Amino acid sequence: MNLIHIGLPKAASTTLQSNIFRTQERFANFGKVNNTYQNEVARGLIGRILFQDSVVYDSKSVENMVGQLRAGLAAQGDGRPLLFSDEALSVEGYVDRRIIATRLYDLFSPAKILIVLRSQTSMLKSFYLHAVKSGGERRSFATWLKANYAGISFPTKWRIGLDYNALVGVYEEIFGPQNTVIVLLEEMHDYRTDFFNQLQNILGIPAQDIHLCLSRARDNERMSYRHGLFLKLQSLLPAGNNLALTGRGMMPLAIYDLMHQWVVSGRRINFPEMPPEWEAEIYRRCAHQNAILAERRGLPLEDLGYPYER
Repeated sequence: MNLIHIGLPKAASTTLQSNIFRTQERFANFGKVNNTYQNEVARGLIGRILFQDSVVYDSKSVENMVGQLRAGLAAQGDGRPLLFSDEALSVEGYVDRRIIATRLYDLFSPAKILIVLRSQTSMLKSFYLHAVKSGGERRSFATWLKANYAGISFPTKWRIGLDYNALVGVYEEIFGPQNTVIVLLEEMHDYRTDFFNQLQNILGIPAQDIHLCLSRARDNERMSYRHGLFLKLQSLLPAGNNLALTGRGMMPLAIYDLMHQWVVSGRRINFPEMPPEWEAEIYRRCAHQNAILAERRGLPLEDLGYPYER
């Protein structure tokens, strides 16, 4: 049975891809490593699943791409099932997510779906800091929330859907509840939690080994205070200016690398405060659906700080 990890973004996806999925031996991994697909056929395949409108989506040609991957494995005597991981499979803003789920089923079933959830409040804070860290976001947290979540339409290329119950429900409907595995990011602190038990069952790696590997990983950390100050300085310049790229172009690489390491190291910046009106709005949108999901799947969402309707 194949394994498809669909995210969520900012829920240890890059860490799992680069440190766990890359080294496990049960599956032939065609997912991302260090945010990059190592196989061009796999990248083209996921690109079609994610981006192509159903009017132009050619199921036969996409099935042929899966056949190419399997043929390449067979030629090496490798009969392992496939593993794909891409957090973009779970977000709003590409092809409709039900269409994505249906395409995944048609191409890879039988398969298990792995979904890692994170409290919506914590998720939005982390996603905003990621946007700031990338250098392209200069708005305040409140303004960013309004731009991305105040209406049905949104200006960014994608956003994280806040109704986890709806997303999980689609995959339960298409792949079956028994093949839809849900784990919670908040349980990553202890190898005895369901987060590690589920990964151990799927990947065949001892839970303690997975925990040790993840505890050492430093993928996509929150930016440092020095990095935050650097970006504030950059925000005073006209839009489009990138001090990092300018410095890389003007300095000897050895000096640039030392300065870059100093800027990005040190104490991590705090998460922004959630504006009170958005705290209430997130509760309104998420609490009831979280309660339904928690009851149906036996998830301790309320205990772990998710918006929750009692």
